[in-house]
Amino acid sequence: MISDFVKDPKKRKFKDELYAMRTFIYELRQTFPDAEIIYKEGNHEERYWRYMRVKAPELFDIDAFDFASLCHLDKHNVQWIEGKNKLNVGGLSIFHGHEFGKQFMPSVNVARGLFLKTKANAMCGHHHQTAEHTERDVNGKVITCWGVGCLSELSPDYNPYSKYNHGFAIITKGNGKEFNVKNYRINCGVIY
Repeated sequence: MISDFVKDPKKRKFKDELYAMRTFIYELRQTFPDAEIIYKEGNHEERYWRYMRVKAPELFDIDAFDFASLCHLDKHNVQWIEGKNKLNVGGLSIFHGHEFGKQFMPSVNVARGLFLKTKANAMCGHHHQTAEHTERDVNGKVITCWGVGCLSELSPDYNPYSKYNHGFAIITKGNGKEFNVKNYRINCGVIY
């Protein structure tokens, strides 16, 4: 609800979005009590910080209004990765996707676009599309990139004909640089 896009105030409210996020974080922790859960800041969280700087600068540096605190991440042992910082899980680089700016607009395959940008094992979710792209470099090293689906609305008012799909990924870290990715798509409530 806090964005530059024109919004329908009857459709949703920031309070409802916040409570839905808190519920999701709670349920995630209940389902995976021992998992390391990491929340990487993206463009939607940047909108919150921009709103606070412009419309409520007096509240900007108060702990209670910190985005991670508002979402109760601390209460559920969820690690917050701030800003456009890259996250590494083993040999996998994880980006939200907005870090690359508007010049990173893959027209066909999000994962291939990410490969062309990073030339490394990488994952991003900003484009809300499940995708995978694998190539070998000249030395035979296999490089794979993934695009991850979303858990949000598929046809928002500002993009009613999007190519979004529901999905999520689970990454298992091995020893050293080892990792394993399970990139799931959700269609009609069924996980594939």
